[in-house]
Amino acid sequence: MDASPVPLRSASSRSGRLRLNIAALVGSRGLTVALGLAQVAVALPYLGENLYGAWMLLLAIAGAAHTCDFGIGIGAQRAMAEALGQNDGTRARGIAREGAVLLSWVAVAGVVISLPVLLFTAWPTWSGLTTIAADVRPAALALLFLTALALPLNMVPRLAGAAQLQWVQALWSAAGSAATLMWVVFAALAHWSFGVLVGGAAVIALLQNIAMAGHTLRRLKWSPARWEALPRHAARELRRACGYYAVPQFGLALVQAMPSTVLSIAGGPVAVTAFNLVQRLLTPLTQAQGLMLATLWPAYTEAQARGDTRWVKHKFSQTLWITVGLLAAMAAVTSQADWLIALWTRRTVTDLAPLLAWLSFGWLATLALAQPLSTLLIGLGQQRALARSAALGYPAATIGLLVGGYGWGPLAALAFGISGLIFFLLPTLVLECHRTIPSTTAELP
Repeated sequence: MDASPVPLRSASSRSGRLRLNIAALVGSRGLTVALGLAQVAVALPYLGENLYGAWMLLLAIAGAAHTCDFGIGIGAQRAMAEALGQNDGTRARGIAREGAVLLSWVAVAGVVISLPVLLFTAWPTWSGLTTIAADVRPAALALLFLTALALPLNMVPRLAGAAQLQWVQALWSAAGSAATLMWVVFAALAHWSFGVLVGGAAVIALLQNIAMAGHTLRRLKWSPARWEALPRHAARELRRACGYYAVPQFGLALVQAMPSTVLSIAGGPVAVTAFNLVQRLLTPLTQAQGLMLATLWPAYTEAQARGDTRWVKHKFSQTLWITVGLLAAMAAVTSQADWLIALWTRRTVTDLAPLLAWLSFGWLATLALAQPLSTLLIGLGQQRALARSAALGYPAATIGLLVGGYGWGPLAALAFGISGLIFFLLPTLVLECHRTIPSTTAELP
């Protein structure tokens, strides 16, 4: 075994690293959020509500493609965190290599399946984009290929997370957001086409991941050459472990893509625009929670490997109380959504009824409430428990979205989807965490 790039010694040093990561991430992610809000203020007047909604729909689907990696990313990250916690950098590099190879195969399969659909079907008609199909088709093709190229690089932020170097990821995310904002400004001034705008933004995201890879490897002092492959038995064990995360990740990808997709089908891209603007308003709060949890679950894994169960219980309790405060802040922002969006975008959004704003809040708040529960299960290696919860909750929410959208329109889609999360996802997560915590605390003196 070789030395770990990040010394892992005690609960106090672990908490110190956690605070350092969170502080660095908050600054970088805060800048990213501010740049994203500025990007909307430029893009919405330039594109109009229809094309802006179409862009958000395509980004939601591309984002779901990154999430739906059959559990490879999160499974490999947990395995790398364990290896680094045991000072085994060689095994961690082998896991990273195996994960990148598996993601490459997922990318190839995604292109093979998606390309005929984009080329030979009337998908713009199905998704409510008939009037802007000529603009959307080339943009979707460009985004497909660029997303496929970027997918294997998803192993880079996973590696940074496992090594508790999430600030590297946040730094390059902020740089990518700044570059994307400049691209949108230039596109608006030059009146570039929708396809050029979308393709250029995707190229920037790809270059951002490449730069992040170089920075991460330098910080870890790992050469990109001579990464030994995992032994066959270890590779099989990794694939089996990733398989447990496949169902939760697939379900999460569904709930990321389906709201925009169903809203577009039921109400057109304008409805997607209204939902996205509320989502963007709440982004600073949901991103803050994401930062906290992204830095926490690798620390859960390390603490479990070292038998520090008291620390795990204490941090889990803290995340629950922080989430309650987060939900209250999200409700306060939603109550002022109308004038905040008008002030921000300098225009009134057509489909932003108060009920749609509150239903958008309900959807996002319910997902936020599930995050600390899922994070505990991931960090403690409870893959089967997480898979059981996801297998019940995410399909229920997806069915609710589809039934509500096709039967009664955008408002019913969100209402039915929220009901699926509340009645099927949250109770099963609570039950699984309740089963996990006693086994964690049983070792306490």
